[in-house]
Formats: sequence, C-alpha cells, structure tokens
Amino acid sequence: MNRVFVTFAVQMFAAWVGLLGVAFYWATQTACGGGAAVLADSGVDISGVQTGRQIDRGGRASNALANPRLQHPKVDMLKSEIQEFRNLKNVSTSYKNAYNGLLNYANQWLAHTTSYPFLQKAAWERELRYMRYAYLATGDAKYAEHAKALALYAAENWVPQPGISSIDNWTGIRGCREATAAFARTYDTLYDYLTAAERATLLDATRQWGTILLADMKKYFYNQDPEGVLYGPHIEKGISYLAQAAVAMDGEFPEASEWLDYCINHWTRPIGGYDWPTYAGGNDGGLSMGPYYGLDGTALKWEAFDAMKKLGYADLYSIPFVQNLGDFYLYMMPPNARFFGTFGDGGATVHINSCAMLERWDMLWLSQVYQNPGWRWWVANKKIEASDPPADPLDPSGVQWNYQILLLGLREAKTPVAASPPTVPNSKLFPESGFVSMHTDIANPAEDTILNMRCAPYPRGSVHHSQPDQNAFVLYHHGAPLAINAAYYGGLADVDFGDPYSVYWGRQTKSKNAILIDNVGQRPDRATSAGEILQFDSTADYDYFVGDAVQAYNLNQSGIANAVRRHAAMVHKPGEAPYVVMVDEVRMPAAHNIQWLLHTMSQAVVDAANQKIILTYGNVHAQVRLFAPQALTISQTNLTDPLLTVDTARLGEHWHLTCATPSAATTFLIGSVFFPYVDGEEGAIPSISGHANGDNSQFTFTVGADTVNVDVASMAMSIVSGQTP
Repeated sequence: MNRVFVTFAVQMFAAWVGLLGVAFYWATQTACGGGAAVLADSGVDISGVQTGRQIDRGGRASNALANPRLQHPKVDMLKSEIQEFRNLKNVSTSYKNAYNGLLNYANQWLAHTTSYPFLQKAAWERELRYMRYAYLATGDAKYAEHAKALALYAAENWVPQPGISSIDNWTGIRGCREATAAFARTYDTLYDYLTAAERATLLDATRQWGTILLADMKKYFYNQDPEGVLYGPHIEKGISYLAQAAVAMDGEFPEASEWLDYCINHWTRPIGGYDWPTYAGGNDGGLSMGPYYGLDGTALKWEAFDAMKKLGYADLYSIPFVQNLGDFYLYMMPPNARFFGTFGDGGATVHINSCAMLERWDMLWLSQVYQNPGWRWWVANKKIEASDPPADPLDPSGVQWNYQILLLGLREAKTPVAASPPTVPNSKLFPESGFVSMHTDIANPAEDTILNMRCAPYPRGSVHHSQPDQNAFVLYHHGAPLAINAAYYGGLADVDFGDPYSVYWGRQTKSKNAILIDNVGQRPDRATSAGEILQFDSTADYDYFVGDAVQAYNLNQSGIANAVRRHAAMVHKPGEAPYVVMVDEVRMPAAHNIQWLLHTMSQAVVDAANQKIILTYGNVHAQVRLFAPQALTISQTNLTDPLLTVDTARLGEHWHLTCATPSAATTFLIGSVFFPYVDGEEGAIPSISGHANGDNSQFTFTVGADTVNVDVASMAMSIVSGQTP
C-alpha cells in the first residue's frame, strides 16, 4: 500500500512539474506580443533525416489552459462541439437514426466484459469508441464508466511488444497502433470524469505504447528489400493512430510534440523524392494499391486531419493527394456496379457491404470538406453490395459506423452539400499513380461505358498490395463488369497476403487482362516492376492511351523484350454506339510465344474459327474480335492454380480465357475490338475487321463505317468515318 502511495505521489508530482513546464514553455514562446510562434522543427522526416522544417504552432495564450489545444476533449470532438453534437438528433431523421443506432449498440455492449485479452483488441477498440461517443452524445455516466473500465484494464494488463510480425500481427506497429490512440482518446474524452490517478495510468500507457509504435515505424519504414522501397499501408495506419494520440496528448508530455512533427512531416514532405504517400498514390489522388487498401484506414486520417485543422496545427486537407482523392472513386468505381474486379489486392472484393460503406463514408466526408456536389452525387448513387443506396445519402444505414453521420453533421449543419451530377470531363489521366479512366457518359452511369487501365511508374509498380498489372484493363458497360481483374482477396474469400492463391495467382499477371511471354508475366512484389505512360490524347471522338510495360516483363525474364506496349482507345462519337480498340505491340530480340489474357464474370461464348468471343454479365454483353498474324488458340476455364473455392453469390464467378499464338516470332501486333451492347441490340453490331500493315508500324480497324488507324510507330490515332469498306 505504501509503495502504491509513493508511486502515485511521484506520478502526480511529475505530472504537475510537466504541466507547469509546458505552460511556461508556450507562454515564453508567445511573450513577445502574444502572436503566432514559428518553432524550429524538433522532429525528423519519415526516413529519419533531419528536416529543419518550420512548423507554425499557432502560439498559445499566456493562460495556456485556456487554449483549445490544452482543453479536453479535442480529438473525438472539441469541447465546444459537444452540445451541438447532442442536439443533432433533433435536426433530421437521419441524425436521429444515427443517434439511436449509436445508443443501441452501446447499450448492448454494456453487458460485455471490460477485461478483454489483447488478442481481442479489435472488439475492445470498437466498444471503447462507441462508449466514448455514447457518453458525448448523452452525458450518461454509465457509458463513461464502461469506457474507463475497458481502457484501464488494458492499460494495466496488456504488455506492448516491439517488432513486426507478418504471422500473428500482434506486435509492433500492428499491435501498438490501436491501443496507443485508444488510450489517448479515452484520456482526452473522459478527462473531466477520470481521477488524477486514472489519468496518470492512461497517460503512461499512451506514452509507453506510442513510443514503441514510433520507434518501429522509423525502423521498418524502409522495407528490408530495397526494391520494395516502403513497408506499406501498416505504416500509414500507424501514422494516423499516432497523430490522433499526439493531438490528444499535446501539452501532457513532451514526446507528443515530437509525434506531431513526425506525422505532419510524413504527410507534407517528399519521401525518397516522391510526394507522400508513395505507396498510396501521388498528387493526382490515385490509389496505386487500388481501392481496397487505399481506403483502408482513411477514416483514421480524416479524424486526425480534422482535429489538426480545428486546432491550428496544420491544414492537411490542402495536400493535393487528398484534394483529388474523390476523383479516383468517381472515375474508377462506377457507383451502379454490382461488382468491380478493379486493381490491387481486394479489387474483386470492394463491392461487399463493409467496403462499400467505407467508400461511401470517404466520399461523404470528402464531398463535405471540399463542398463537391459531384462527389456527393456518387454517394447518393453508390450501391452497397447488391442493394440500392438509401434515399438520403446521410442515412446511417449507408456507412459502417452510425456515429460517423453525427460527426459529419457537425459540418453539414454549417455548410450542407446537395448532390448533383458531376460536371467534369468524361476521361481522366492519373499520371503519378498510373491510371487512366475513359468514360462515355460519367454523369449517367446507366448508359456509361468505361475502360480503366493501369500503367504505374516507379515507385508505384508491383509493391505491397499493388499487383503486376501494368497495361491491364477493366471494362464496364451500363454498370456491368465485362472484363475484370480476376483475383479474390480478403476475409470473405479467406485469402491473405501470404496464401498460396495470393502468391501464385492473385499477385501474378496471369490473373489480369494483360499478356504473358512464354506463359510468364511481370515481376511481382517490386516497386521497379513499373510501367510508363507514353501517350494520352482525349478528343471529342475518342480517348487514346499508350503504355509500355517492358521493364516489368524484363525484371522477370532479363532482356526478354524491347517493347511491350498496349495502345488502347475508347471511341465515343456523339450519337453513336461506343467501342474499344486495342493493339498489343510486343517486340523481342528473339522469337517467343505470346498469351493474350481476358477474364470475365460468366462463361464466355467462344467462336475460335472467327476469332470471336462474347462476354456476358446479365443482359449486358460485349463482342470481342481478335486479329493476329495467325489465328490464336482460345481456351477457357473457371479454375485457378492453386484452386480456390469462394462464395460466388457474394463474390461472383470468374472465368479465364487464354488466347495463345500458335508459333513463336520476334514481333507481334495483336489487334482487338470490344463492342458492348445489351439484349435486343445484337442486330446493331457492325461488321468488324482489322490487320497490321507489312512492316508492323500501323494497325487498321474497320468498325462499321469507321476506319480506325493506329500508328504504333508514332503513337498516334485517327478515325475516318462515313465510308463502309
């Protein structure tokens, strides 16, 4: 008992001295006129290099405790926002439903244990979060008591461990990040409710866990394999959690200031010469690992960004990547699609309920921050798995956590956003992240045809959860996925990163709409397995793209090719049916065979004699015509190696077509035409033909009355119309 009393006395004395020191420090920083203080950066950038960056702390009043940065709460929401948060239930039905949903879950979980073992930290963190928001929404002590018990048990019984484990995920970054933020946010939100001793326990836990988290992020930021460049999304989520803890604890212990500097540096400074986040995308807003891992943890960032902006630390919403992120969803993920089959690990999974709700939340928040009615329109039309969206975009049934709608309401009450169709160009290039999206009518998804492609430059090649899919494509018509990235991933498919299916199928080029050279694709798991976008032209009649993936193939088979280029165009002449033409240009120093791959969601009809394939999804189809120097051998299967059995009702069925050259050559120009249509329009399909010229410098298609010429040598395209050959 005496030792406990002595320990408590020492903690209280240390806390009192620390608080006095913080108040004195900030008071001296603003003593000259009380204006904004610009402090030398005490932190380092993400790679451990001293930056010398100047961070404007905004100054603190001489009466430091009157500053909002030293008031609690400030992360879950500001103290000044609590009453408005409580009043939202009286503003609209959606807010009332969100309020009731929050309390329904919280009331159910009051009966749960508060003594969670560490291996159940996900459930612990979720319940702790709900208890905090229920307390903020009602002021009812029963929620504060349960939250306090949850947090104190973990703080007193869990033991943090350094290091990263790819097997159990419970150590280091993936083990410490949630607990660090949860301890800090509970301290922050329950500050006035906790005793001094309870505060000290949560403060010490935050400090201990956060110190390990930061040390491991610095240690593991660069992948052990230099080709990998970066460790990836787990660092990114760790940064978001640490930033939340740093804001909550700024002024409570000095390390919190270092954590803030570290996180702000990560989000605002180049890393390895590239704008943050290298593995997530670039200034264009593209998610280079695809939407599944791109959206993983974004809600964590918005919480940190919002607190930092409101408290004057930094306006991280000014980062170009974040400003443009909504366009990636708008262009790359048609809101009416039942399935996607898009790029990156989980690309065939992002339609399921949990993912769709995360996507809707991202776009709800971003549309509010940037006052973008087109992004809000996307939310209003975004399917949730097989279900149509709720009538009100703010209905809590459309997001994963109902309390999020109340947080959004704190903004919406001041600056509401009304949904309206986007007024943007139909096509967009994301040059830094390496995507291009070609639409025929982006504001009318029911009539839109979409060709999305990826050709990502270094260091966004095939690294972490991005895949060896340079020059691969995905095709939609009227929201139906006709050509897909055929790789299952995630919990519903029971496929993890190291599973044989993921290693030998999902993260291999053979599961993409791409080509193989002698049955070998691009090098996986290398940032240098990259592509180069050589050309993108957008005109009133067509969009034309050229990408070269030669580096990605040569990394797997040294010197196998001199060029592996895909020329692709969406032809969208006003008043006429759209179609796609492609030319795959492969030039090699020695003779090899080529396999041209196509993946779809139902068994295709193959007419090998006429080099014709019919893709079908429901009542939507595409006629595919192939033109090669010799007829290609076409085969089809719904099996993979390794074999995987999934819930096809929720994940869809995948079929895989291989179109192989019958003999080896040093140069191939393989032309293809995709003509989409719906039931009843079969009679409108025009005659289609194609051929290369004698020296393989040009490829000419005829599609009805159009003559389309692709000059592969000069990377130019032209259309002559009005004459039927």
